[in-house]
Parts: sequence; structure tokens; C-alpha cells
Amino acid sequence: MRKALLLAVAALLLLFPTNTLAQQSAAEAALQTERCVRYAAEHPELTLLEVRIAIKLKLDEESYTNVVTSARPGALGVLVGKHYALPLTYVPAQLVAVEEAYAMRGVRLRADCCEAFLAMVHDMELEGLSLYIKSGYRMNVENENPSDMWNAWPGHSEHQTGCAFDLRLKTKTHTLLREYKYETTAEYAWLCENAHKYGFILSYPEGKTEITGFEFEPWHWRYVGVRIATDMREKGFATFPEYWALYLMPLETRPCLDVQAASKDICLFPHVCLAYEA
Repeated sequence: MRKALLLAVAALLLLFPTNTLAQQSAAEAALQTERCVRYAAEHPELTLLEVRIAIKLKLDEESYTNVVTSARPGALGVLVGKHYALPLTYVPAQLVAVEEAYAMRGVRLRADCCEAFLAMVHDMELEGLSLYIKSGYRMNVENENPSDMWNAWPGHSEHQTGCAFDLRLKTKTHTLLREYKYETTAEYAWLCENAHKYGFILSYPEGKTEITGFEFEPWHWRYVGVRIATDMREKGFATFPEYWALYLMPLETRPCLDVQAASKDICLFPHVCLAYEA
């Protein structure tokens, strides 16, 4: 057994010489450093930490280029955006229909998200408030406009996780969600203060378009679980991508520089994987 193991290790060393791996790592680290330096020069208003987050989120690249497709699309901590995607054929397990008292006919959510949503809406009803979902799980159709700030390309929409939904006013029938002015409602104010207790976050906050890739959507909420939502709240994170870049990014997709840097001023991204639950 031991001999076989030694032979396997020797074979790997022949295939991937140590010096070659070191050279590859050094080249990757140099590239990451170059990207950071260039982005910092273009955005002098940003701190070092903010620059590093931007590079991890690929904000220096064109939308929908060099896309990373998640190997764990069912994880609560999966990142979905213009540079990080779900497999095109991914369908979440345990999709359930939301009661029509709280959603338009045919709206479905992942079971854990639906359960948390119903608990939240029932508590809101005790305070005379209500929620009504216009859209839940869906797989987006083709979109050829990379600069579209309202609609994501297939595989790049949080709706495909089954854990995101758009809210509307039940008594209104406007076509566009932004016509509702949902941010002026008492429900929105309540959600901003309390949604984290049930595991929900606002995906696209106001003033964060450069980070999220989308305009302010006060109606779009996502279930990430109580632990992540509460930790984001306690740490003061306005967006999930920023939190993900610091705490949830899988080791296999982390920039080489994160692993190699010796200075804490550079290596600011410990692997605290709270969220990779199936």
C-alpha cells in the first residue's frame, strides 16, 4: 500500500514539477498584483481592501466575460452576478408553490426559502403589513445586452437559485416593478430592519450598482440563511458580493495572491466558509 502511494506521488511530481508550479503561482500572483495596481490607479478613491474586493469580483473586466460557473449552485452562499454564474441547466431541488394569498399564481421558491418567507410574512401581518410576490424561481431567457442593468443573462440571475423573489403591491397592476416605488412603503422599511432575522437580504441596494452590476431594486430580496444575513448585518455589509469576496469565496477560485501574501495588509481574505451548506 505504502509503495503504491509513493509511486503515485512520484508520478504526480513528474507530471507537475515543483518549480513549474512555483512559476505558475508566481506568474498568477504577478498578474493579480498588476490588476490591483491598475484598478487602484483608475479608482484612487478606493481603499486597498476595496480594490482587492473589486479584483476578486472581476469588476475590472467586461460584463459576462471570463465567467466562473459555480460547482455548488445549491449552496446558500453561491454568488450569482455578471461574472459568476449558475450552470445553465441547474434547477434547484424541492421547489414548492407559494400560497396564492402571498404570491401570483405559479410562483415557486425553494422549500427552505418559502418556509422562511412565510414565517416572515406572518410576523409582518401582526403589525398590519403584508408581502406579495410577483416573481420567484425562473430561468432567464436569452439577453444580448451586457450593459442591461435590469435583466440578467441566462445563468446569471439569482431567481434561478429558487431563493430570490420580486415583491409588488398586491393592489396595484403596474407593468414595471420600478413604477411601484416600493422603497416608499412601510413594508420596505420593515424589511430593511428585520429581514435578516429570517435569512433575507436586499440584493441590489441603492448606490451599489458598480458592485452588484444592477440598478437599485427595492423589491428584489434573496434568502441566504439566518447566519449569513445576520453576519452581514453585524459586520455592516451592504452587498452580498462584497461579503462573499471576503468570507465565502471558495479556495479553488481565490486569486493566487490571497494565498501567497505574507502581509495582513494584502492578505485580507480569510476562508471563513459559513455558507456552503447544500
